[in-house]
Amino acid sequence: MAEIPRDIELTTGQVAALLGLPLSRVRFWVRYGLVQPVREVNHTYLFNSEAVERLRYVAARRAAGVSLAQIRREVAALAWQAPQPAPSATHQLVTGSQWATERQLTARPTAGGTPRFLVLANQKGGVGKTTSSVNIGAALAELGQRVLVVDWDPQANASQALGLSPQETEKAPSVFDCVSEKASSLQEVIRPTAVPRLDLAPANIQLSGLELDLAHKLGREFTLRTICHREPLPYDWVIIDTPPTLGLITINALVAGEMVVIPVQAEYLALEGVRQLVNTVGVVRERLNPALKLVGVLITMYDGNDPIAPVIRRRVEEVFGKHVFLAVIPRSAKVVEAQMYGQPLNLFAPQDPATGAYREVARMLMTG
Repeated sequence: MAEIPRDIELTTGQVAALLGLPLSRVRFWVRYGLVQPVREVNHTYLFNSEAVERLRYVAARRAAGVSLAQIRREVAALAWQAPQPAPSATHQLVTGSQWATERQLTARPTAGGTPRFLVLANQKGGVGKTTSSVNIGAALAELGQRVLVVDWDPQANASQALGLSPQETEKAPSVFDCVSEKASSLQEVIRPTAVPRLDLAPANIQLSGLELDLAHKLGREFTLRTICHREPLPYDWVIIDTPPTLGLITINALVAGEMVVIPVQAEYLALEGVRQLVNTVGVVRERLNPALKLVGVLITMYDGNDPIAPVIRRRVEEVFGKHVFLAVIPRSAKVVEAQMYGQPLNLFAPQDPATGAYREVARMLMTG
């Protein structure tokens, strides 16, 4: 298993996937005092490398039959040293004059004059929204498309998955600067990634105050749409990653969007809340954005060895019919490892089955 870079923070879902543990067990161990998260954002714990190593130790001791009380005494007495990150040339971002030159050489208007806006949404957390946003974007870029990923989630997971450290997300220009009018245009905050033709508009924790900031403003649902259409964007696709909520932040994304993809995890209760999201898409289309349409439901974290997974897949297909993508995203440890190193799958693990599945989804989106 790959070492975890010291400056990376992982969500509860990412840690659970990395260690092969249920989400509920990780949360219980936190409440029991076996491990201390770095912080909590929007009811989601964030863990650094040291905390992950503690959780790995706790899991191994529990598997050996040791009581929680004994494990708590052990972890209290141990000193932990997180592993050092491995340097990676592809992890470095282009900056300064090099980026300005690259934009002059490669930026181009799309064939139709405007990009297609794709929103990935699901109010349920841990279903693969960010993973899908980043890797669909990378796969489209690999197919020659110019792609912008807009991180519209205060947790900034997409920003970190595309190369920014937690410290950089706090200091770098972000999409919230466009909301607060600190930046006059979206292009002022856009930065390149390690993938050619794939750019990023980062987020940070300031975005969590958006609903309060816009509470009494007229047309607050059109904030992101206005930002995205303030000037022509030289992209074929704009992919908007959203938080696990159906609040004003997600509504803004749906109003700005043209197409919606709903990632659904291949696990029990996977359809919980999805019907509500579909209804919300219908309301937004009727009242705010007539161009919005549901492109499809994408089954993620599919484990062919789990006997319940095919049952859930059939259930999803029964409910959504032709709107379910034929390609499913298999469960893969490489997904979490790639996020640790700030790289999409097509750079980190180009031959992994999950990488191939995202390439297939990208081809489906391009062909309609």
